[in-house]
Amino acid sequence: MNHFAQWLVAELERKDMSQTELAEKVGCSKQAISDWIAGRAGPSPRSISQIARVLGTDSVEVYRALGRVKPRSSKLEAEAQEAADLVGLLPAPYRQIALGVLKQFYEEVVLAQGTGEGVEGKDS
Repeated sequence: MNHFAQWLVAELERKDMSQTELAEKVGCSKQAISDWIAGRAGPSPRSISQIARVLGTDSVEVYRALGRVKPRSSKLEAEAQEAADLVGLLPAPYRQIALGVLKQFYEEVVLAQGTGEGVEGKDS
């Protein structure tokens, strides 16, 4: 069983949910769920979004389980990687927009504080 299949089965057990229930809530066939678990196929981006919603997680966690994003390490690296993963999942034209927004945020918030080194200890 591949990593995604193990993760999905564990999440279904944690939620006390059957493959049939997941299929109904995601809007796909039970056969599709069976194929994902057997490693014969993988979910579409739309299904990934729905899986995340149904299981109460975010799409990045589903992509991580699929092996399409790197595992987390330190908290700062994890936050940076999550931002990079989210931007990386966008279509090309939107990646540039997202990067522009992040740069603007950095300039307005971090550099406005006069340090240019980030805001330590301000986790929410």
